[in-house]
Amino acid sequence: AMTLFGKLKAASQHRPLLRGHAALNASQRAAVQLCSDSDLAFVWGPPGTGKTTTLAHISNELLLQGMRVLILSTTNAALDQVLEKVAADSEMCEAIDAGKIVRIGRSDGPTFGASLSDVVARLNRVHQTAIDRMLRRRPVVALALQQCGKALEALSAAAEPVQESLVGD
Repeated sequence: AMTLFGKLKAASQHRPLLRGHAALNASQRAAVQLCSDSDLAFVWGPPGTGKTTTLAHISNELLLQGMRVLILSTTNAALDQVLEKVAADSEMCEAIDAGKIVRIGRSDGPTFGASLSDVVARLNRVHQTAIDRMLRRRPVVALALQQCGKALEALSAAAEPVQESLVGD
């Protein structure tokens, strides 16, 4: 944000692309390279020039490089279109499944498992399975505790306290 508003200078360092991006034209590949090299970049152009496709490739590249990506738009439909392109890539489907891609906000289209509620449910599934298993065992454990309590009562009522002599008879 500080770079965006001119308070800090944008940094740039050449990073080789990890994918070939063969489906893109030269201008689109240059945009992917620019976004890979710089910590601040804008992809801008008239309608129909492939910005959405390019943005999906940029997201893919930066995620493969281990970077965090935040995609914002003035419309939910634009985010849905980018997410659709991202979800079409099998590597990005793995990132969605791992919770590395999260779609926040209202969506009229499919979220491909990237909605916040989907991601939270998927990431908590392991814990929820353990909790469900413990909840199923609760009645069995409660019964065992009840039986142990009865056994302790029976044993304490049956046994009279005896003091052994330490001195002998």
